[in-house]
Amino acid sequence: MLLFTVRCVKLVLAVNLIGCTGVAQDAVKTQPIYDANPSHLWNRVHAALLCRVGPDGKTYGDDRLEPLLWMHSEHLLRGKSFENAITVLDEFDRESGESLIGAPLKRAILQRDLWLVANWLTQKPDTEEKQRLQKALAKVIRRLALSSEQIKKLPDNYAMAVAAKAASNRFDAAQPERSYLPTQLFDAEGPWVCISRGDGLIAPQHLREDSSSPFTNSVFLVLLKLPPGRAATLEFLQRLAAFQQPYLVANPDEKSRRSIPVLPNATLPNWPKGTEVALVRRAMLIDSEEKIVASPITESIQLRVMRTDTPIPSSAMFEIAKARGNWAFFEFQFRRTDLLGPSPSGLRDVSADRDFKTGFMSHPSDGFDEPPQPSKPFPLGSQPFENIRASCIGCHQLPGLYSFNSLAGFQFGRLQISRDKTAREIGPFQFKAASIPEVEAAAVRWKETQASWKQVDASVNQ
Repeated sequence: MLLFTVRCVKLVLAVNLIGCTGVAQDAVKTQPIYDANPSHLWNRVHAALLCRVGPDGKTYGDDRLEPLLWMHSEHLLRGKSFENAITVLDEFDRESGESLIGAPLKRAILQRDLWLVANWLTQKPDTEEKQRLQKALAKVIRRLALSSEQIKKLPDNYAMAVAAKAASNRFDAAQPERSYLPTQLFDAEGPWVCISRGDGLIAPQHLREDSSSPFTNSVFLVLLKLPPGRAATLEFLQRLAAFQQPYLVANPDEKSRRSIPVLPNATLPNWPKGTEVALVRRAMLIDSEEKIVASPITESIQLRVMRTDTPIPSSAMFEIAKARGNWAFFEFQFRRTDLLGPSPSGLRDVSADRDFKTGFMSHPSDGFDEPPQPSKPFPLGSQPFENIRASCIGCHQLPGLYSFNSLAGFQFGRLQISRDKTAREIGPFQFKAASIPEVEAAAVRWKETQASWKQVDASVNQ
C-alpha cells in the first residue's frame, strides 16, 4: 500500500508539471518565462499556446519571436493540444489570471503572443474548434489589456540593448559578421531616416493578409542611412522620388536576354558603399478600450550594410549576387527571458542561429505534424537555410538599391517583370522622410481595416 501511495504521488506531481507538450516539464526542461514556478498559470498558458514537442521528443518554441504555427498547421485545433489550450485559457478567465502578475511589460508580452495566435486563427477554416479557441483567446487578451498610457510607458528594449552594449555600435568591414547594432535608430534628428511612401505602407509584403504571413500585428519601420549622414540620405530620397523613368528596361545583351529579359535602369539613383538599411518590427497591442495601439517594444531589427559599390546593371550583376559579397546581414530579436529577467538586455543577436521559418513567406506545411523522414532528420533537415543571416540573403541578394524590395520591380532578389517578359512601366513612388509616429499611425489604420482584426475584435466584444 505504501509503495502504491508513493507511485500515485509521483504520478500526480508529474501531471501537474505537464505543459502543452504532454511531457513532464522537468523532463523537457521548459524554461519558466513569467514566474520561477513552472506550474504558474501564466507559464502554463505560454506553454500550451507556444511550446511544441517535435518528432525527436524535444520541446521547441520556449522563447522565440513567433508561435510555431504555419498555414497548414492543425496544432491547437484538434486533439490534446486543443483541449490543453482551451482548459488553461478558461482557467485564466475563470480565476482572473491577470491578477496573479501586475507587471505591465509581462502583461504586454503575453497579450502580444496570444494575439499572434489569434491572428493565425483568422486564416483557418471556420470550425467549431476555431470558434471556441477564438473566444477563449479573446477573453484572456481582454483581461491582459493595459491602458493606452501604460502602453506608451512600456520600456524601449532597443534603448536597453544599446545601453547594455549588446553588440558593437560600429560596423567592422574587416569582420563583416561581427555583431553590430547601430545607435540612434529612432533619433528624429539623427543619421537614420524613417521612410514613408505615398501609395501606402512601406513594407506591404510583410503585412499581406494571406498565405504570405499569418502574423501581422506589428508596425514595420524602414530606416535608411547613407554614409555622409542625414542630409545626404534626405537628398537621395528626393532624387528617387523625382525619378520619372521606368525602373526596369529591356536587357540589351542578346546572349542573356532569354534568361534575364530586363535589367534595372542604369540612370536610377543608387546608393554608395557603406549604406545601411534597417527593417524594424515593433509590437502592436490592444488597449483596455479595445483599440489597437503601437507600442515601444521592438520585436526584431534586420540590418543590411552595403559592402561594395553598386555595379552597372548587367547580366553579370546576378552572378555577383550569388557570391553573397554585396551585403553584411544582422538580425536582432527580443527574447522573453532576456527582457523579463533580472538583468534585462533588450535584444539578442540571432544572425548565426538556425531556427524554424515561420511567418513571412514561410512554407505552409507543419514539420511537427509530418512523420519523421530519414533523409530529412528533424529539425535541421527540414529547414531551408543554414542560419537566419542566410534567410535574409534569400530575399535581398541583389546589390545596392536593387535589393530594396519596397520598390515595385525589385522583389525577393529578382526583377519583377510582366508575363510577356517585357519591361514594365512602373511609376515612381513618392518616397519621403517621415516621423515614426506617422508611420505607426498609418500601420494602425491599416490593421483596423483588415479581416484578421475584425474577427478578433468581434470575439473580444462577445
